[in-house]
Amino acid sequence: MRGALVPHAPLLLPSVTTKADQLRDVWDGFSRVRIPEDSLILILTPHAETAGVYTHARGSLKGFGVEGEHELVIGLVDDLDIPAIDGPLDHGALVPLALLDRPNPTLVLGLGDEYDGVDQVRKVASDRDVFVIASAHTSARLSEGAPLPYSFDAVRLDARLITEIETDCVAARDLADELWAVGDSCSRSTLKAFGELFAGAEGSVLAYAAPFGVGYPVVTAEIDV
Repeated sequence: MRGALVPHAPLLLPSVTTKADQLRDVWDGFSRVRIPEDSLILILTPHAETAGVYTHARGSLKGFGVEGEHELVIGLVDDLDIPAIDGPLDHGALVPLALLDRPNPTLVLGLGDEYDGVDQVRKVASDRDVFVIASAHTSARLSEGAPLPYSFDAVRLDARLITEIETDCVAARDLADELWAVGDSCSRSTLKAFGELFAGAEGSVLAYAAPFGVGYPVVTAEIDV
C-alpha cells in the first residue's frame, strides 16, 4: 500500500493564493507524488461534518472564492459497513484532488475522534491497489502571522515530526495529540490514521513549508499489507 500525507488549505490553489513564490516547494512536492494509473485513490479528510463515507461525487470550493465544481468517481461505497455522508465533498478532499489532478477512481472517508478509518482502508487494500491520501496540516501557530498566536513549542513539535517521520511514519500517530493540543492542528484524526497505516515505514518528505503560519507537509510512504 502506498500513500501520501498532504495539506488541504484552499490558499494552496494557484487561483487563490497571492504568495506563489512561497508555495512553489509545496507545489513541487505535490507534483512528485506518484499515483499509479490503476490505483484506487482513498482520501481521508478531517473536515467532514460527520464520520463516514461520502456517497456524493461532487463538491464546490465557491466558499473560498474558487469558481467551478470538482467531480469524483465514487466506488465501493456499498462495500463498507460504515455510515454514509449524504452531502457535498469538503475542502479536505477537494483541495488535494485539485492539486494532484488525477483521474483515478476515488473513495472519500470522513474521519473523526471516534472513527479513524484504518480498518476500512486495510479492508479495501487487501484485494486491490490503493493509494491513500491523508489530508492534513500540522500546527497552526508557527509564525506571528498564523491564524492563532505564535508558539515556539509548536515550531519545535513540527520540526520533531518532520525529522522523526523520515525514520518511521508512526511519528504522525504518536505526535497527533500534541500537534492538536500545542499547535491547534485541525488534522489530528488524519495524522493518526496515516501514522497507523504506515507504521514501520520510512517517510519521504517531499516538501514542508509554513508560509501562513500553518504547517503544510507533503510526505509519501509505502508498506506491505
